[in-house]
Amino acid sequence: MNLNTLNSTKKGMLLSLLLISTSLICFYGLKMPDNGSSQYIIFFVFITGLLLGLFHYRQLNLETSFKQLFGEGFKIFVVVTFFMVSYSWIFYKYNPQILEEAITFNEQLIIKQGNKTMPEIAENTKKLRQIFIPMMLALKTIMYLILGTLVTVVASGFWGKK
Repeated sequence: MNLNTLNSTKKGMLLSLLLISTSLICFYGLKMPDNGSSQYIIFFVFITGLLLGLFHYRQLNLETSFKQLFGEGFKIFVVVTFFMVSYSWIFYKYNPQILEEAITFNEQLIIKQGNKTMPEIAENTKKLRQIFIPMMLALKTIMYLILGTLVTVVASGFWGKK
């Protein structure tokens, strides 16, 4: 595969594949929790891949402006966000134990507080079951978009033609 023929969509798809592989290795291979320290590894790979994509674009187009670099980065991280949110939906659907662990943890916190009755705790658990996946997908979407924007703005500011 010639890297010079990769457009931003293909770079985003390649980076998404790398991120999904990293996530699967961390969760299934290394037995790391989904929302634990594995997130730092995944975000490091995301930032590194995004920077490499922007650097590669800059090397091919030496006279790039902030706008051009930001546009390239935007195209990459939007594709990554789409694939990572889609992957997350599938991941949470096929790993219901993550939801059960979150419910157990939440119930223990509520019981420690001591200000809720058992029917209130049961109602809270029911609501958590309904909103867990949409909430996690919203968080993933926001995290990837904000992180992608920050990295792209900073890199475009440094590497863009003044």
